[in-house]
Amino acid sequence: MHSRFLTADRWGPGLVAAVLVTYGNQMWVAAVSRKIHNCERCSARLEKGTSIYRPVTNAHNRMERICRRCMSILVGENPDA
Repeated sequence: MHSRFLTADRWGPGLVAAVLVTYGNQMWVAAVSRKIHNCERCSARLEKGTSIYRPVTNAHNRMERICRRCMSILVGENPDA
């Protein structure tokens, strides 16, 4: 698993446009929840407006969401930092 940042120079040099994380065989992108979900890893309730990760796919799991804390743990970062 690893994460990478995509930059968009048209919005300014070094401005982060998207955060992509590889988890499993998929890319996941940082997003904001538009409706209520449950985290697929810890089952935490994710309210509207919560920072989440969603798969960049049109596969069977396209509606899955992972909370920011769980994704931090999955990619080996300190979620409390």
